Amino acid sequence: MRKILTSLLILTSWLYAAAGAGRAWEKGALTWAEFTDSPALADSPAYLGTDIVMSARESDSGLFSLQSDAVMYPDKSYAPLSGRTPGALRYFQARFDLAEIMSRRLQQELAAGINGLEADRRLTYYRNLYRTEADRLGTDTRYGDDEKALQTWEYDIRRALEELESPRSVSLAPSPWSYGLSVGIGGVFPTGDIADAFSGACAFNFGIIGGWKRVRLEGSFIYGSPTLRDQTLVESRYEGQGYHANVKNANYMGIGFGAGYAVADTKRFLMEPYIGGQWTSYSWTARPMSTESEGTLVPVGLQQRMQLDDFNLTFGVNFEWHFHSVLTSFPMLSGMREQYVSSLRLTPYATRAVYTDAARRYGGWQIGVTLSYTGVARALGFR
Repeated sequence: MRKILTSLLILTSWLYAAAGAGRAWEKGALTWAEFTDSPALADSPAYLGTDIVMSARESDSGLFSLQSDAVMYPDKSYAPLSGRTPGALRYFQARFDLAEIMSRRLQQELAAGINGLEADRRLTYYRNLYRTEADRLGTDTRYGDDEKALQTWEYDIRRALEELESPRSVSLAPSPWSYGLSVGIGGVFPTGDIADAFSGACAFNFGIIGGWKRVRLEGSFIYGSPTLRDQTLVESRYEGQGYHANVKNANYMGIGFGAGYAVADTKRFLMEPYIGGQWTSYSWTARPMSTESEGTLVPVGLQQRMQLDDFNLTFGVNFEWHFHSVLTSFPMLSGMREQYVSSLRLTPYATRAVYTDAARRYGGWQIGVTLSYTGVARALGFR
């Protein structure tokens, strides 16, 4: 449940952790100028904010690289003027170098094939190992005051860095499988005999998407509230009993599915014709009425719920403009890191409908258009 809630939060807000918030390890020494934070107390000891992070980065070719980095955060690091000694700076450099050693070890494991939840478990392991080794470094060197111990640690760290040459980044590619949802608003307008009984209406739409490569399946739900133009319209079993609608608007629902194929699919645009089936329904309430001498209608019985429904062919075209893409910094529903693509979708469609359970046959087409937000996710896996 926790992972599902986290995924929904990511789909709606597109918030994610960025490794670029700090300065990644690189050859060359730290400087005191990078310690930009201010301690809460004037006599607080110096502090280095550092961590090991993993991030997935997109390339121009559409592939992704999974990278482990040791990061130093200047805005979380501080040192009072009295504590800015050469020994203290060497000590902090050694701590940063230790983080780089752990990062390279993790990168080697990533290159060997781990991904998803296992990669996150190994990240946690190396973070904990780094803290343990950093505590030993601080104790052994008395936080940089013991010159001999500091030299020993610096030698061992330098040798470990030379042995652990920077490993290659890991190439990942989006999975051919995808999933997502769409939420939108639009209009549905009946034609033929249906237009004699019901007006067009604003319609709300919700859809669930699943796909493989360029093929996508989608289930959808549509709701609207059209005006009931024929107040005497009833189900055939109530014909001749004097029923009249006692409401102004009917409820319109459509529940359907479709299978589409993306004939055009680029980084910024998608065009997907689809075909499927849709169950459509109109429902409202009516009461038996009697006409008084003045011509007014007076109810003479209990109201009944009226409903006309049909399952029939539907087809349309989805036009999607991709306006945002984000990579998660931790595994999601698939157990792997994922790429989320947000799109603005325009969908013109048509649904055939023939309502034969009315007092007379009503047939025609439901012509609709929907403007919606669509979010689609793909897991990132090895090539």
